[in-house]
Amino acid sequence: AVVINAECMGRDRSNKHNMYLPSNLVLVVLRLLDEQTRARCRVVDIRWGEVAKHPSLWKNFQLFTSLLFLRQSIQSFPVLEDRLRQYMKSKPFSRLIHVYVDHSSKFDRLSLLQLLPATVETFTLYEIPSMELLQCLSTFPKLTSLEFDFPYRYTAAVTPLVPLTSLTRLTVYNFAWLNLHIFIRSLPKLQEIQLRNVQLSDELVQALVACSALVSVDLQHSLLVDETICRLVEECPHLTSLNLMSRLHPIGDKAVAAIAAHMSNLNRLNLGFSSASADSLTGVIATNPHLKEISLSGCKHVNDTVLDAIALYSKQGVALDISRCISKELTRAGVIRLLNSLRSLQRFTALYLPHLRLAHVRSQFALLPYFIYDKQDTESANVY
Repeated sequence: AVVINAECMGRDRSNKHNMYLPSNLVLVVLRLLDEQTRARCRVVDIRWGEVAKHPSLWKNFQLFTSLLFLRQSIQSFPVLEDRLRQYMKSKPFSRLIHVYVDHSSKFDRLSLLQLLPATVETFTLYEIPSMELLQCLSTFPKLTSLEFDFPYRYTAAVTPLVPLTSLTRLTVYNFAWLNLHIFIRSLPKLQEIQLRNVQLSDELVQALVACSALVSVDLQHSLLVDETICRLVEECPHLTSLNLMSRLHPIGDKAVAAIAAHMSNLNRLNLGFSSASADSLTGVIATNPHLKEISLSGCKHVNDTVLDAIALYSKQGVALDISRCISKELTRAGVIRLLNSLRSLQRFTALYLPHLRLAHVRSQFALLPYFIYDKQDTESANVY
C-alpha cells in the first residue's frame, strides 16, 4: 500500500530526542523505510518534514498497489503529484481496490477518478465540493463500499446517483441530501449503513426498511427521535448491529423498550448517552443474549443492576463501555462482580469515573487484555 498523507500517528511533542539526530542521518533512516512510513515521518517536526521532501527519497516511487491514499498534504509533494499523474496516464492501476481521497484545493479529484480502473471496490471521499464527483461512481461496477461527506451541512435536492447495485456498505457524514432516501432504496444489496450527523426522517426510515439485506445500522450523532427509532426497530427486527449514540439528541425509554420488544438477534449495541432508565436497559440486555459488544457510555442510569444483567445474560460479551456513567448506584463492588462473572470479556472501558478508583482493582484482573480506566483522582486514562 502507498500512503501519501500528513497524518500524525502517535505524535509526542514532549520527546525532543529526534532534534539531536543530524539531517544527513535522518535522510539515511528515511531511505530504509517504505513509502507509507516515510510519508508519515514528515510530521515528526519541521526539520524532518523538510528532509522527507528530498527528491532522492521518491525517485523509485512505485504504485503497484491495492490502496491509494491521498490527503491534502499531497500539495507538499509536487514531485509525487506529477509522478502520480504521469504513471496513471501511462500505466493504470491494474490491482487497485481501495481509494481514499481527502480534501485538496489543488488536486483535481474528478480527473483522478476518471483515470482509475474499474477494479476499485472501496471509495472514501472526504469534503466533496459538489455532487459531480459522485456522479462518476457508476463507472465502477465492482464498487461495494462508499464513504463520503461534505465540508458543511450541505442541502441538495438533486437527481439521485445512478444506482450502484453492487454496493453493500454506505457511510454518509454531515449531509442533508433531500433525495438520500431515494438513493438508498436503489441499493438492493446494502448490508451496512452509517449515517452520521444526519437527520433521521420518516422517508429515510422507510428507505432503510426497504433494504431487505440490511443487518447493521449506525446513526451515531444523528438527530434521533424516539418515535422514529420505534418505527425503525419494529420494521427491522433482523438487525444484528445498532448504534444509537447521540449526545445532543439521546434516545429515551420508549425507543429502548421498542428495541427490547422487537429485537433479539443483536450482537453489537451502542446506546451511548441514552436517558433510558435502568429497568429499560436491563430489559434490552435480557432480550438479546447474543450481545458481544455493548456501549452504555454516558447513560446516567447505569447501575449495579444493569451490570448484573450483563453478567447474567451476555455470556458471549467481549467488549463493554460504561464510561461517564455517573450514577451513584454504580459501585466498584458491582464492577468487580461483573468482571469476575464475565470471563469472555476482552475489553473493558470505564473512563471518567474517578469515584470508582478502579486502579485499585486492576491487579485482580491481570488476564483481561484491555482494561481502560482513569488514573486515580485524575481525568487521564491508563490502557493496559
